[in-house]
Amino acid sequence: MPPGSYGIPVRRTVDGVTFLLTAAHVVGSLSWAHELSRTDVLLAANSGVPGSGDPIVGHVHMSHPSEPCDVVELDASLVGPVERVALTDVVRDERPSGIPRDVEATVVDDNPVIVYKRGSQQPQLTAGLLDPFATSIVLRTPQPDGTSLARTYPRVFLVHGDGQAFAKPGDSGSAVVDADDCVVGMLVGVRVEDSHAIDENTPGIVVSITDILDTLDLELLGPKRPCTVV
Repeated sequence: MPPGSYGIPVRRTVDGVTFLLTAAHVVGSLSWAHELSRTDVLLAANSGVPGSGDPIVGHVHMSHPSEPCDVVELDASLVGPVERVALTDVVRDERPSGIPRDVEATVVDDNPVIVYKRGSQQPQLTAGLLDPFATSIVLRTPQPDGTSLARTYPRVFLVHGDGQAFAKPGDSGSAVVDADDCVVGMLVGVRVEDSHAIDENTPGIVVSITDILDTLDLELLGPKRPCTVV
């Protein structure tokens, strides 16, 4: 089951176990694999990572929501990596800080936040402007039978690209960081009706990292480097 995305290394606060945080609609309760009771996560074919002959890179440990539903608060899954897989999370030039950034709590004069991400469909670094005020949206996901599935995300942030599309379908699960390499959220989709007409005006959809960490009792891996809000 190719995830087609990167993820965010995290540690469970209660016992120190490490996981890869990624989007549930890619590998967990909101994906087709859930209906088949599959938990294997396979190496994406376009990942560029040398394989060992075994495509399995991990197993889904838990998801939020735990079952498919129409209202999705987090769209998050925790993947336990197999022993041979090392978790890395460099988005720009260095590892993101272990201190997350709550963009709503640190907004300055209502200014948008400059953010970056590196996904699997757009392996190159992309930049964008994140509106620091959460909003509610409905995302429609095409299904194999030609229909679309509508899910409401009651609390997400919108990111518009800087000169190019910030994200494309398949980038879900990517870490979104600010100019200090502090994680602000996880990409869960793009709001567009035609996937062939994505440009810098097509907003990426981001779930707050602080919402995820607080709800699932997790912490980020990485150096405890402070975030300077500018």
